[in-house]
Amino acid sequence: SRGLGDVYKRQVSTQSTWGIKHAFLPRVMTELLLTAPEVLEAQDEQVLNSASKQIRKVPKGPLSKKYQLRVEGHRGAGRLVKENTLAAFEKAVELDIDGVELDVWLTNDKVPVIFHGYKNQGRLKDENESKRICELSLEEVKAIAMGDNETRIPTLEEVLKQLKDRMSVNIELKGDDDELVDKVVELVCAQGQLSQINFSSFNHGFRQRIEQQLATRGINDVVNFGYLSYLTAEFPKVNELLIKNGDGITLDFELLRTHPTETRALIAAARERGLRLGFYFPMAYNEKEEDYEVLLAEAADLVITNFPDRLSDFLHSRSNTERPKSAKQTPEIVIIPPPQE
Repeated sequence: SRGLGDVYKRQVSTQSTWGIKHAFLPRVMTELLLTAPEVLEAQDEQVLNSASKQIRKVPKGPLSKKYQLRVEGHRGAGRLVKENTLAAFEKAVELDIDGVELDVWLTNDKVPVIFHGYKNQGRLKDENESKRICELSLEEVKAIAMGDNETRIPTLEEVLKQLKDRMSVNIELKGDDDELVDKVVELVCAQGQLSQINFSSFNHGFRQRIEQQLATRGINDVVNFGYLSYLTAEFPKVNELLIKNGDGITLDFELLRTHPTETRALIAAARERGLRLGFYFPMAYNEKEEDYEVLLAEAADLVITNFPDRLSDFLHSRSNTERPKSAKQTPEIVIIPPPQE
């Protein structure tokens, strides 16, 4: 069945956005993921290899089912509640969206924790500003107050347990430490939550590292990876990317305005290779309805939003249908100012 984006494309196909005509490309919805087989501990290698080839679709959330547009909360619901905290992820669940995106660093005692950090470097913003998460132990990290005396930086394990069987989790792997990939894959597999997970990173080499780590566990071709990019100079060479079903590019939304020609050339090349198309809003970006209209015009498959409540309401209003009963209404929300980055 056609989604809202397909209908909307017909309505605006002769219009321009930011003064540029859009060429609408077919939607790619190939979110396939292999489940981790339950027989990983079996001694019979033939049984193990057979089980690892079972293919399963990633369960769609309520919005992607209805509108063919996957909506993920940026750092949980990072402009509605303190970003990358258990409360932010719980707020995303309450808003009944498809999933959350979060940032993962490794402590110096090798524990994956959820934190973004100053200037995207994993640096703290308190009196220990010069310190980075990777220089601290888990005990030291847990001693840091996140704006009050109670909220603490969560571990990835805590978040996975919180969201198990509730929504998908887009794990953005930060930095350039291969050991982070190893520890995250180990944890996700141990928790039995691989079918809930999407991976993404600005470090595109992590894509192959994830696949290698899963292969050592007898799990083949399971990676669902988003190649992140925010600078045209660093646009991935699409023809050189290792691409499997479910992979995609996820671009800074503002590139459509600042570098429209280069960005749409990249989008066209990515579509040609079967990559799904995603956009993320920078944390300081104040999203408007016109921005969401652009996303529909671009036939985006994924949006990582700072305001999942706004985007959800926009989609429901555009569909001319009542808000689904499963979506929970929330009281007036106080918007948290964006971090200074």
